[in-house]
Amino acid sequence: MFVLLAAATAFAQPDWNAISQQRAEIISRGQNDEKQARELGMAEKFLGVETLETSLATLEAQGLSTGASRVTPWSGHFWPNYQGGVAARWADPAFPRTNWGAAESYVKDMSWDRSYRDLLSPAEKYDLVTGMLPDEVGSLTKHQWNLGRNEYVTTGTVATWQGICHGWSPASLFLPNPVRPVSISSPQGEILFSVDDIKALGALYWANGNYRTVYAGWRCNESEPSTDGDGRVLSPKCFDVNPADWHLVLSHLVGARGESFIIDAENGTQVWNKPVIDFRFEFFDVADYNRKSSRFRNVIRERSRLGRLRYANYRPAETAYVVGVRSIVTLGDGQPAGIHAPDRKVLTYVYDLELDADFRVLGGEWREGKHPDFLWRPENSSRPTSDGDQVAVDVSRTGTTIWRRAAQRSNVRGAPLKALIDHLYRQSTY
Repeated sequence: MFVLLAAATAFAQPDWNAISQQRAEIISRGQNDEKQARELGMAEKFLGVETLETSLATLEAQGLSTGASRVTPWSGHFWPNYQGGVAARWADPAFPRTNWGAAESYVKDMSWDRSYRDLLSPAEKYDLVTGMLPDEVGSLTKHQWNLGRNEYVTTGTVATWQGICHGWSPASLFLPNPVRPVSISSPQGEILFSVDDIKALGALYWANGNYRTVYAGWRCNESEPSTDGDGRVLSPKCFDVNPADWHLVLSHLVGARGESFIIDAENGTQVWNKPVIDFRFEFFDVADYNRKSSRFRNVIRERSRLGRLRYANYRPAETAYVVGVRSIVTLGDGQPAGIHAPDRKVLTYVYDLELDADFRVLGGEWREGKHPDFLWRPENSSRPTSDGDQVAVDVSRTGTTIWRRAAQRSNVRGAPLKALIDHLYRQSTY
């Protein structure tokens, strides 16, 4: 997401009151300066277990050199800030799509009450159903346009990668794929939510709702981090998730459990969240890149025979063997609104694994600059809620004063009401 991948967090100091707890955690994790070795307990915490099998021999014998998620994510848009987020009138062919200022001016000139209802944005439709007007203070529409306002006023532009890929990614895993439009009554008449409108609000629900998350790795905020003579990144924050933790999470979570998780797919200052669909490992000889095998023992190297190989100074003292790994990973990818065909992206991450005498994974080193920044997923059964969910609402009586009060409370953080999200997805999928 987003190149129509799916963008995510900005790297400027955020407004903590206007963004989700999850987004704030992604940013704050990048401020940690701990050593970039395998963090004992990191993969275990990510998986929610006390202990973890780390022997490559055992993992290979259990068939965990490959695996796939039981849930296939659906493709969705990342609703970039520079187009107005989910306030973008994506179905309107005249809506400007290249500049925040032009897009906002168009919406002001062609106000919601002068526009054909089916061409309104997801946020405008949501406001009308909850009893608000899209152009009034406190609306979800206003919240969305304000995301890019300061940047546009200051610089004359809004970064094209910022959006809610951190909302689309978990939504595509935990919400069913909408397949038909849903009509809801409002004080302004019947409002038809298209499949893309429903996906947009579901992504926003996961982007800005309150729920607990677990992480592995850090976020790099440096466009060109310093390196040593071997090309190894020296900045702890830019080493990102250790390859050993990456390898173990894939083996145990996707391979053994068939569960997905979300990664920032590329290191660097931008964030591109994507859900993992499947993976497979290919091992190679670290002294001969062309010697490869599906079985690690065929290409393993004793540390004593490595000589002055790259990263020699960083190997743990207990290292007895080193083996190279190519992890070929299929990720869910984003699609612009209006396109419903599933999209996929296949990436290969290359690294070394350091093993002890019993083939247990001790740590690892990235061999190429391209690798994930961090990994994350919702903690166990934690699911989003919004501040307005504390107000009991009746889906059969939308647009009432109670709905309006609940929406106003939730719109402060830009999180749709759970009751409406549940109704839209239920009606669109069952």
